Amino acid sequence: MDKTAYHYVVHKETQEQAVRIQDGKFDGMVYQYSDVMFPIYNDDGNVIDPQDAEEIPLTFKWKVLYNPNEMDLETGEFAATAGDILLELIEEGLENDAITVNTESGENYSPSFDTE
Repeated sequence: MDKTAYHYVVHKETQEQAVRIQDGKFDGMVYQYSDVMFPIYNDDGNVIDPQDAEEIPLTFKWKVLYNPNEMDLETGEFAATAGDILLELIEEGLENDAITVNTESGENYSPSFDTE
């Protein structure tokens, strides 16, 4: 996996934080994450231990705020890039104790990450 360069940007008026990609095919794209979740139970109903899991079934949504090159986002390539960046952000947040886990969001009791 090639690392994609990115940085945080903040809207001048609303103070909303977003991610801006700095290189590659999606250079200049600005977007926000929402509904970042990973289920705590596998298909068999057993609790997933992230330390032991071969894969973490992470799900998320995004909202594109700026698409300077009008890139097609339906191919899955952007989702993969945004997912790679999200994993980096989660790893960094966990290392710096900047992420809390909300285990009471939604009916399915799936944890979500709150980075605020």
